[in-house]
This record gives sequence, structure tokens and C-alpha cells, in this order.
Amino acid sequence: MTNDSDPNKPASDSEQHSPSKSESLTSTPEQGKVGTKTEKSANEQPTVAQEMRREFRWFEFGSLFINGALVVVGIYALCIYNGQLIEMRKSTKAAQDAAIAAKSAADTANATLQSSQKSFEIDQRPYLVSQTPEFAELPVANKEIYANETIKNIGRTPAIKRLSAISLTRFDPGTKGKLLKFLQSGFKQLRVQNETNAKQMESYASTIPDAEMDVAPQDSYFGTNQNSIKLSEDELKKLRDGTGVTLFYIGLVNYTDSFGKSYETQFCYIYFGPYPKIWHICDSHNVIR
Repeated sequence: MTNDSDPNKPASDSEQHSPSKSESLTSTPEQGKVGTKTEKSANEQPTVAQEMRREFRWFEFGSLFINGALVVVGIYALCIYNGQLIEMRKSTKAAQDAAIAAKSAADTANATLQSSQKSFEIDQRPYLVSQTPEFAELPVANKEIYANETIKNIGRTPAIKRLSAISLTRFDPGTKGKLLKFLQSGFKQLRVQNETNAKQMESYASTIPDAEMDVAPQDSYFGTNQNSIKLSEDELKKLRDGTGVTLFYIGLVNYTDSFGKSYETQFCYIYFGPYPKIWHICDSHNVIR
């Protein structure tokens, strides 16, 4: 029998290559240490998820910064815009005030100009005024009675296209209403007469360009009543006594100025009594317009 425990006996190949228990025990901790270091190193390296989270945090921080900067810029731009808007409103208000002031000044200037123009026209217009009538000859019974009327232009410009209508009319005593109707009827007839004469002058203009009558400033002309009137002996006595018959001398003059504006002069005189040179002016129908 062999003694397995003989120390002098060489070991077999299997025994030589198989590790001893001490070697196994000794190598095991070393191998464990190596494995532990490897796991620790793997744990110390950041993972992809950690890197992504870290980059996302930086992205969030950058986004917040950019948004904050945009908000600041927006507020600043809004302040600038608001300031510009306020200035624009002020400028617009100032422009409106200036426009209103300019319009007011223009209206005032226009009103002043119109007033000045009107004052100029009034100051420069022609004025045809009547003088006291005069009998062409002393009234005689049963004979036509005529009286002359002198009309003078006391204005500063010529009276153009002058038309005159004059009438000597008898009036018997009556009420005031009757007298007014009498005068209104008389002036109505004179107006119709002047209108007829104006149309006649226009018809002449085609063949006679200067078919009109003008009165220069400070010049005068006279007219005579265009109707005839007669009084009996008894009526003439009443006229001289002032007891029943009155003569009315009425006239209407139409004319224009250099601007083409139309004017009218009315005159009315009364005669009664023993003095043929004394005429009384009527209480109405003595106007210049």
C-alpha cells in the first residue's frame, strides 16, 4: 500500500495543477476586490439619462433667461411705444388746436373782409335823392298841371341804368287807411312802369349798346310827372284853401352801381295851400335802399 501522506513522494500531475485550498482562499478575496473596483468605477461614470437631465436643466435655465430678457425688452418697447403714443396724441391735439385756431382766424378774416367789402360798397354806392318839386307853371283851372322834380346823385360812384317814374295825383280827404291804400296803389303803378321801361331798354341793347341813362357823382337831372291832371275852378279853390283837395307828387327811381347791385329811391310830396312853392314831405315812401 502506498502512503498518501508520505512527504517524500512526488505529487501527481493533477495534484500539481490543482490549486491548494490556501491558494483558493487567498485568490478569492483578490478576485472579489477586483470585481468590487470594477463595479465602483462603473457606478462613478454618469449615465446617458443623467447627462440628458443635466443638459435639460441648462436648456430650461437658458429658456427662462431668454424669456425674461424678451419680457424686459417687451416692457421697454411698450414704454417707448406708450411714450411715443402720448407724444403723438399731444402733437395731434396741438395740430387740431392749431387747425381750429387757423379756421377761426380765417373765419374772422373772412367776416372782416365781407364787412369791409360791405362798408366799402355802402360808402362808394350812388345815392339818388330828390329835391323839392316845383310847378312848371302856376296851376290854372281846367288846364293840365305839371311839376318838375330834380334828382341828384350825392354818392361817390355813378348811378347806372337809371329809370324814373313820376306821377302827380289828386287825393280827396279820407281816412289814414284810405291814404295808405292810395299811396300803395300809386307806387305799384310806378313800379310796373319802370319794369316796362327796363324791358324796353333791354330790347334796344341789341341795336343800341349804350341805350341806358347814367347819373355821374354830384350830377343831377330833373323829371316831370308823366300823367296829366286838371282841376275845375271849385277844385282849385279847395286846393288853395286846403279844405278838400290835395295833390300828391310821387316818384320811383331804380338804378344800379358799378358792381351790378340794384338800388331804389322813393319820394313823396304833398301840395295844398295858397303858396305854390311850399310842398310838404309825406310821412311814408321817402326811402333810399
